[in-house]
Amino acid sequence: MVADIGSVLFVDLLGMTMYPGSPFTGNIVRDAIQFLFIPSVFIILVLYILLGRLAAVGSKIRILIGVAAYLFIISAGYYKTFALLAGPYFIFLIFILGLLYFIPAHFGGGGAAHSGRSFRGNAGQSDASFLEGSGGSEGLGRRLYVLEQSKRSLDAAIKELQKDPTPDSRRELGTMLSKSAAMDAEIRILKGDIKYSPSARAAYLKEKHS
Repeated sequence: MVADIGSVLFVDLLGMTMYPGSPFTGNIVRDAIQFLFIPSVFIILVLYILLGRLAAVGSKIRILIGVAAYLFIISAGYYKTFALLAGPYFIFLIFILGLLYFIPAHFGGGGAAHSGRSFRGNAGQSDASFLEGSGGSEGLGRRLYVLEQSKRSLDAAIKELQKDPTPDSRRELGTMLSKSAAMDAEIRILKGDIKYSPSARAAYLKEKHS
């Protein structure tokens, strides 16, 4: 009975034709966690990041696209790839990133965390300002305003470097351009967030005109 459930779930539905062989354990509960639940969370994370650039948060079309993409991954036979990637991804996420944050926080006096937030010019204030302005929906409006201001400072610094580039400044310029692109993406997401929050829009306009 258990074997039949596993076969229907993993072979017929998810297309994992290696079942019941390796890497499956034969324990249906353990296999369901490792090859159904965790890969599904991994797929949702990937789709969440992708859809954040395609549709506004709270938009019904975003949910529709996400469900359609998830079903496409299963029906087109790509689920197996995501399932095999999910395990190593979560190991990296839990252990490696956990150590990177735990060790500096407890033994490094916060230096690593501070250095990870800094970049050229006044734009380095953005992450600290995010934390100060992250209180609820109003915090979203303040965060968007601060991010836009930091983006302007960063773009101004990029223009200065582009006027007289050197081998060293080109490397720094590449980092700054990547940061600028990431800021653009987050600004688009935040604008989608505050679109559905009157208090966030009010906080943004208050900051903008203060």
